[in-house]
Amino acid sequence: MGFDGDGASNGTFLPGSSGLAKDMGLPGRLSDTQLALSVGRIQNMAREGLETGRYVIDAITGRLR
Repeated sequence: MGFDGDGASNGTFLPGSSGLAKDMGLPGRLSDTQLALSVGRIQNMAREGLETGRYVIDAITGRLR
């Protein structure tokens, strides 16, 4: 996940500028605390999905199937 213009390998796109974020109706800037909490929630959701088999990693590409 990142702010690169080409998007992340998992297909998640985050806007590259605060102006674009505003146009999309997203918060333009997160505080360090908001960012840390959001990343923690995403990590917990991913961990749970991998442990329960909801998400499967392709052994060759390393990406989600």
